[in-house]
Amino acid sequence: MDVAELKTAMDETVSSGARIGTIFATMGTTDAFGIDPLKEIVKLRDKIQKTVQYKINVHADAVIGWPFLTFRGDKSVRHLSPPLQKEVLSTVSKISELPYADSVGIDFHKTGWSPYLCSAFVVKDKNDLFMLQKLKKEMPYLYHKSGYQPGTFTLESSRPNYAQKALVNMMLMEKEGYETLIVHLLTIADYLREKIVENDHIALLNRHNTAFVTDFRIYPKTMYADEGLLFEKELHDITSEEFTEQINRYNQRIAEHMNIVGTFRVRKLYLVIPEPLFEEIKNSELLKVGDTDLRSELADAALGQEMVTEAAMDIVFTAEYQRTTVKYGERGIRYVHAEAGCATQNVYLQATSLGLGTVVIGAFYDDQVEEIMNIEEEPLYIMPIGGGA
Repeated sequence: MDVAELKTAMDETVSSGARIGTIFATMGTTDAFGIDPLKEIVKLRDKIQKTVQYKINVHADAVIGWPFLTFRGDKSVRHLSPPLQKEVLSTVSKISELPYADSVGIDFHKTGWSPYLCSAFVVKDKNDLFMLQKLKKEMPYLYHKSGYQPGTFTLESSRPNYAQKALVNMMLMEKEGYETLIVHLLTIADYLREKIVENDHIALLNRHNTAFVTDFRIYPKTMYADEGLLFEKELHDITSEEFTEQINRYNQRIAEHMNIVGTFRVRKLYLVIPEPLFEEIKNSELLKVGDTDLRSELADAALGQEMVTEAAMDIVFTAEYQRTTVKYGERGIRYVHAEAGCATQNVYLQATSLGLGTVVIGAFYDDQVEEIMNIEEEPLYIMPIGGGA
């Protein structure tokens, strides 16, 4: 947070006659681990609060960053590399400003290693909590004459053991335990970042900070690989907007693929179409993997079924069984086939709605289809699609 910008915004708010409710400071964002200058923010709040007739609260969102309070000085990071030592101690210094806040948010189910759900809302002045209590005359709809009365008790009746989860972990691990876990996370993240820096096709986006998350951007080896520093060029608009959008889609597809691993989804679909048709739809989410129209060759592999050649396009469904069997065993094969059946049904429905014709072809030589398509996955179906009869 830019304190100068904050001052301008607060001055304008006060001048307009509006009230300032709460200032929210972030003490460690999830990805980049940004930390706001809390002490300076509170100092500014104190100055402006003297000019108004009400209290301005400062809340610190420390749901990720709070464990750095457990660090006990230089000795806890002596075994780390000098750059990482410097980064950790800088973060500890910033997080140590948390007591300046009027309230703090903490998540034990994140960096507290407690099961869901487990959070805490901490206030400096316990009287602030009484503002959450509403009397019957103030909020009568919370106090019905009969039945559920949320002003009196919660829907669960007995409170879940959220607080006990946090307490057990704190008693078990103590400050040294949390410190050890945090240092381990940072060490692994630092090692991963070193490996990413060594790769010419991956741009590291957050090298020097104490984030647990490592942000990176992947570039295809076959595209602009000789230019280097592509991320910097994108930042400075040296590359085209089309290139940036293409890389965005490329990274999105990688993320989607990683999410699929271990689930019962068909791994890939291949669309076999003539070049002119591809030119009409090339701005879609399709990724071009070849320049040859393979419909005729596919027809030969499919025992000479002419519809494969004559169709406007062919969809080839494939699967990589080990991606499901590694998690589900032999039952994973059933999941793949069930998902493939659902997918082909959707193609049937969509084709019918568009007045097109299609059919599932399962009679073909697997090895020939694999060779023609130059794929490692196992082919399941070929679905030719074209004008209805």
